[in-house]
Amino acid sequence: MRSLIIAVLVGIVAFCLSYYFIGLDSHARYGRMTDKAQSLIGILTFFGAASAFVIAFVFEKREQIAARSEPTPTELSYDQIPWYRKTWAGIASLLLFPPIVIIAGLTGDLYQKRGEEVFAVSKLVRLSIVATGCLSMVANTLRIMATP
Repeated sequence: MRSLIIAVLVGIVAFCLSYYFIGLDSHARYGRMTDKAQSLIGILTFFGAASAFVIAFVFEKREQIAARSEPTPTELSYDQIPWYRKTWAGIASLLLFPPIVIIAGLTGDLYQKRGEEVFAVSKLVRLSIVATGCLSMVANTLRIMATP
């Protein structure tokens, strides 16, 4: 319940801030609220509230989540793992082309190497990587939409 209250409050704050910065700029430039400005305000409000809900939920369940966030060792060697599931490829694709890491994260395990051992990252880490890729794509889309 507390997570929902926090999400609603952050959603209201996100709406007010996005209206202040985007809506007033739209009014100043065009004398009215444009459709693009309304869309951006709605998207920013939604993502502000959704991210606040996730953060509050994770904060409430942090003990349960910590138990599940340990990487699991595998019997695979690092050479047997496809390149798009390795750590370096995940970081590079997250920066250059996020759909690669999103698809790889949604369809199977991602792996990391510690010393000579190979570990599959936990589901929580994999979910956060996929979420970061999705947010990166949304942010780039909003940036492209906002340019005149």
